[in-house]
Amino acid sequence: MHGFTNSSKDRYEFTDYLDNQKTRHCVVSSRAEKPIKIVIKGLPRHTETEEIKEGRIKKAFHVAKVNQLRRFTDKKPLDIFQVHLLKSENLKEIYSLDNLIT
Repeated sequence: MHGFTNSSKDRYEFTDYLDNQKTRHCVVSSRAEKPIKIVIKGLPRHTETEEIKEGRIKKAFHVAKVNQLRRFTDKKPLDIFQVHLLKSENLKEIYSLDNLIT
């Protein structure tokens, strides 16, 4: 069964109803709520994810989270970082930045 709602308020009411009925369900986020993911390569491996997050916030981006990717076989950190940005008015400016941390 598929259920669709027109607003986030309706979606919350619908999921509350399903929870109260103890019905198994899965909720898929709308495209508007999904973050944009960007990849930053070439930073030193010892760079703190919190440092990257603070740098993005200083530039008025809404950061959901920052992950440092790891090698699959031995879990060693790579010099690749994934940043999840929430949608905002200045989001397209992220592609023209020269300095990635400050």
